[in-house]
Amino acid sequence: MDFEHLVSLRDIDFSDVSREIHNYLLEQSNDYSDDPLAHAAIAAILYLINDSNVSGISKADISDIIKSRIKEESVSYYLSEIAGRHEQFITEKANMYPSDKLLALLLYDEQWDFSKSSYYNTPDTLCDLVCALLNIDQSDKVADFGCGKGNFLINAYFKNPHATYTGIEINGKVSTYLALRKSIAELPFDVEQTDIFAQPKNNNKYDKIFCDCGLGVRMSDLKMSIVQDPAIKDLLSKVPYYASGQWAYALAILQRLEKHGRAIEIMGSGSTFNELDRPLRKYFIDRGYIESIIILPKKLFSFTTISVVLIVFSHDNKTINMIDATEMYSKGRRNIYFSKENIEEILNLIGRSSRHSTVVPYEKVIEEDYQLFPRRYIDIAPEIKNGAPLGKLVKEIKRGIHIRANLLDELISTDETDVQYLAPKDIDDGFVAEKLPYLKQIEPNWNDYCIEDRNVVLSKNIAPLKVAVVNVPNGKKIVASGNFYIIRVDESKLNPYYLKAFFESALGKAMLKNASVGSVLQTISLGDLKAMIIPTISLEEQKKFEQHYTAITDDIKLLNRKIDKSKTDLRELINKFNEEVSQWR
Repeated sequence: MDFEHLVSLRDIDFSDVSREIHNYLLEQSNDYSDDPLAHAAIAAILYLINDSNVSGISKADISDIIKSRIKEESVSYYLSEIAGRHEQFITEKANMYPSDKLLALLLYDEQWDFSKSSYYNTPDTLCDLVCALLNIDQSDKVADFGCGKGNFLINAYFKNPHATYTGIEINGKVSTYLALRKSIAELPFDVEQTDIFAQPKNNNKYDKIFCDCGLGVRMSDLKMSIVQDPAIKDLLSKVPYYASGQWAYALAILQRLEKHGRAIEIMGSGSTFNELDRPLRKYFIDRGYIESIIILPKKLFSFTTISVVLIVFSHDNKTINMIDATEMYSKGRRNIYFSKENIEEILNLIGRSSRHSTVVPYEKVIEEDYQLFPRRYIDIAPEIKNGAPLGKLVKEIKRGIHIRANLLDELISTDETDVQYLAPKDIDDGFVAEKLPYLKQIEPNWNDYCIEDRNVVLSKNIAPLKVAVVNVPNGKKIVASGNFYIIRVDESKLNPYYLKAFFESALGKAMLKNASVGSVLQTISLGDLKAMIIPTISLEEQKKFEQHYTAITDDIKLLNRKIDKSKTDLRELINKFNEEVSQWR
């Protein structure tokens, strides 16, 4: 089929045809939402009928057309099954839709969200970025591990039709979808229905490899696959089952990558910093396999908002390009996408230090205990010359206690008691709510999670940041939520109000952000919090700061009380007026 014609189909509006087929299938079965292959198959059959120039089509005609045109047995069998199941609709719509619309639908339709099905697919716009990063040459052998419906292969082929392309997919129905696209559009792909970890029948290696096998996969999910490869099985034998399975895919990729080659995998960002994955990150760093890590924008995928990274693998690296591309996107009608300018902007950050990028030597990564989340190295807060680690300025830093919601509900008291409970919602703009909930009782070991007078509490999640100095009345106890760090300051070295103000400052927030990690919630670890450098000034200056600080906050508290009283007075006035009005009727 003419290459230029296939490329031009991307500009065709086929939404009316896609919507009509979609609505028809929804009427036939509620399960259709989990099976986009039927949608594509009907479009393919209608395209074949158009191309055959047969009018007054019958069931026998449709069967003959499929058998004569489709040589791949699995595709031919499936199309025949669909033709029989939806014969009436197909015969009614035969020769009604333009061929170009049907072919464009088959190649480019991403209108419907099939994220709940097994048809996981890489967005076209991400494929554009991957192709730019891989820089596919006409002599390259290119593979897509876990190719799904083949979006990456189609995008890559249309950018460079002279390279050789192979798709590997274990799911039979999904590989049939790609084989269907291949057969109808006459695409020169090899499609292998096999496990990524299965020993290949040949020793083929590839110059460029892409892998987007889905997010949230654990080693335990891959245990039956991993055993097929003795080398990978042995390497992963001591890795926890709850470690990220995406590093296992990376091992499979590197076994099939040429020495001069380059590979890209899409991972959840948790893989770059989770403690369970540390041994695997160490393996890849110690062997120089990681070339670049790019944080991708959220909402790039329609089915998740978690933070996702793109990792570029190659051999003999000594530095890593760390890039934060979360702000480098354009807004479409439904989703965000990468424009040509966005892709160019990302490419220009490779090898550069900027507000969004840096080049990190492997030695630095090793010093940081194999942490690979790019924000750990980008936008480093200014160096503090006269400072000390927080851990050396405090007597203790500990976590609050996690109490199950149902248990907390049982413990809440409507009467005043000697014990109260502090949660993040009880802190607003650095002020602790005046009326904290009371608890009926606490377990003896919960005393370890109580806040002492003038302790600083800091939320573990830094967005939004919750920090306050807590004043505890004599004879009272305040239990801290597990979402807090309780910081018991050594007041011979550090003033608690000075520490609170530092956390709230632009510099403090930058340092907290720099030390935090997270795929959805940005959190700071206890170790990183203790290591944070706090600028030190004289205790006398710190005490003066507290006096000035508390004088202002006392004024704010007084004004807030006046505002609350005025609001109460206003509500009472309105209620009284409404009562009087009701008597006039």
